[in-house]
Amino acid sequence: MKIIGRATPKFDVAIASADDVADKWKGQYFTNGKWGTTSFGDSSKVYQQILDAGSDFEAIAKAIGNKGWTHPICMACNNYVTRAIVLPNDCREDCICGPCLTRGLELLDRAA
Repeated sequence: MKIIGRATPKFDVAIASADDVADKWKGQYFTNGKWGTTSFGDSSKVYQQILDAGSDFEAIAKAIGNKGWTHPICMACNNYVTRAIVLPNDCREDCICGPCLTRGLELLDRAA
């Protein structure tokens, strides 16, 4: 996942991305000169698949076995999405996808 530009001073946009996944994977699973094993499989083989995938974030997600390394997750519908609004929060990145944001705005309009 990658955070891009500011929509307003308080909101960001998160998009699915392959950026830095290989470095983060290596940082997580390569320690003391050795690759560890994970529930995803042999971490060195997964690392090579990540490198081979280049900027294809869907291929990276498939190699890893989930989209948690590449995609934002919507806190409303709990789905991995390709883009979302990042809501201001001091503790974590809370994201909401476009369809859930639209449904929320419709509810606000009806409540007025």
